[in-house]
Amino acid sequence: MRKFLRFVFSKKFIVVLLALIQILAFIMLTTRLYTIGSASMEDTINVGDVVLIDKKDKEVEENDIIAFYHNDVILV
Repeated sequence: MRKFLRFVFSKKFIVVLLALIQILAFIMLTTRLYTIGSASMEDTINVGDVVLIDKKDKEVEENDIIAFYHNDVILV
């Protein structure tokens, strides 16, 4: 138990933990997870699949999967 506590309060552990928290915060602020609810993209995306959508505006290219609002509902 003492070794575990020494490890948890070591500088390396704290630095790694803070780095992971920063990475997680960045991902949470710039992306969003959605679950696919219809079969309109079958063969590429199946019903129930989870996709990670980038929140930043960018140029849409061929074969991109996009999400947009329609009647206050997000469609992927």
